[in-house]
Amino acid sequence: MRRVAMRTAAVAAIAAALIGTAHSQTADTYPDRPIKVVVPAAAGGVTDTPARIVTNRMRDTLGQPFVVENQGGAGGILGAESVKRAPPDG
Repeated sequence: MRRVAMRTAAVAAIAAALIGTAHSQTADTYPDRPIKVVVPAAAGGVTDTPARIVTNRMRDTLGQPFVVENQGGAGGILGAESVKRAPPDG
């Protein structure tokens, strides 16, 4: 009976340590800088308006500013290329 209690205490201590570690790793707020959204169409177009509505809602939910960048032309290829060339951010 005593071994069971010791094992239970050990498991509880390990679980508490793991939970504490997981909490400290997620304590940083993500995202921690403005989020850029590339819209591969001209400003004010059919694609731009919904993108701005969605990013406004996301801004309210996440509490981070969103920057909508329109890069129209070449059937969306210019916008896709700019996303492809963007540096990775995690």
